Amino acid sequence: MQLASYDETVTPYDRTITIPFKRSNDELSIVGTHVFSQPAIVQNSGPQSIEQIVQSELDMEMPDGKAKLLIFSNTNWSGAYQTSNVDFTEIIGQNDDEVIFECNSTMGSQGMFGTKIQKLTDEGYLEMYVIQNQQIVSQGSTETNFGEVFLKGDCISSSDPAASTNPGIPRGGGCLIATATYGSEMSPQVQQLRELRDNQLLQTASGTQFMGMFNDVYYSFSPIIADYERENPLFKEVIKIAITPMISSLSLMENANSESEVISLGLSVIMLNIGMYLGVPAMVVVGIRKRI
Repeated sequence: MQLASYDETVTPYDRTITIPFKRSNDELSIVGTHVFSQPAIVQNSGPQSIEQIVQSELDMEMPDGKAKLLIFSNTNWSGAYQTSNVDFTEIIGQNDDEVIFECNSTMGSQGMFGTKIQKLTDEGYLEMYVIQNQQIVSQGSTETNFGEVFLKGDCISSSDPAASTNPGIPRGGGCLIATATYGSEMSPQVQQLRELRDNQLLQTASGTQFMGMFNDVYYSFSPIIADYERENPLFKEVIKIAITPMISSLSLMENANSESEVISLGLSVIMLNIGMYLGVPAMVVVGIRKRI
């Protein structure tokens, strides 16, 4: 028996071989198919952006009581972190890195964290996020010469009594309505609200007191509105139209760097929003009635 020739057809998923055999004066053709496993060809779409990486991290679950520090950089850096559960710990690295650490809130005791990282060069950038319980707890960035980023905040625990009352709503958590409205924790509007809370309001006693009272009221109804936004696109657009002017007005608070400025600018923003949401509609109604 002699193999004269064969034909072969290959696809990404199988291979077909046709082999003709000759025996004496009779020709016998045997066709056989061998199927083998081959992974699908994945097109390389290039490196992920920081926003994409952070969003994928938000979609991942971590054990309760664990937090993750995400560091994005294109240079050398060094610093340290500390929590109510972890002693002062120095870290040093280059480019992107991540650190998982203990960060617990126990009954009767609010856990806290703090981390400070500094660039070791005058060039480059440094951007950091602290994520816990699928929330961005704090974030910051710098591109200044030998700049540093300092993050601090409260630990989040799903076993915390405040969190267990409303599952998925951590103490000091994010803005549920804005996140549902703009589609992501990484949207500029949500980041603006988070930075206003962390960098201005929570840096003063009056701002911290206001946030405590605000959260008690806000988290009593915001989950219902956020869930309905996800189910009803039209309602989502109505909410977007309604809250966009308010979020724009809050940019005035970015200039508040002291206790007195937080109070004065805060009152100004409140009065501005009362005028927009109550005063302007009232004037329109009065004008219509006068014409009638």
